Amino acid sequence: MWQITLTNTGKKAVTVDAYVERDDVVIGTRGGARQSHFEDAWYDTSGNPDSFVDHPDNPSLIRRSGSFNSIATGSKTVSVGGTRITGPRWAHYSPQKPDPDAGRVQRPGVIRIPDTQAFSDENPATLGVNAAGTRSGAAVRLMGTSDASPQEARRILNGM
Repeated sequence: MWQITLTNTGKKAVTVDAYVERDDVVIGTRGGARQSHFEDAWYDTSGNPDSFVDHPDNPSLIRRSGSFNSIATGSKTVSVGGTRITGPRWAHYSPQKPDPDAGRVQRPGVIRIPDTQAFSDENPATLGVNAAGTRSGAAVRLMGTSDASPQEARRILNGM
């Protein structure tokens, strides 16, 4: 466990955003590594459906909304949130629109909500959507906003 201490030596208040970069294990390789994460006693890790939404009255400094993507930095970047085909609208891992915790302090210029959305889950019980596999007739389940983004790219390329 790492601990980082920040000290403001200036005369004005400063807003600091800290992010943990994901490092997914490549499919088909031997894993075992743990995903990096922040620690906070107030952060709800129960997995209950309500725990995936940031609530303004929760004192935890860790927030799921306002997600940052280190490669989505172009001047014409379109951010895409993940939604469900049926059931509650937003996927629990996706930033939501409108932002459920819009009143929190944040530095200027950070995009906290997606520009648009696309399907990334079938329903709350069946995560992901069916997609073509790499072999003839194969199907795989893809999940996440990384699966929603290509759908939006296709829509844009088709001029819809």
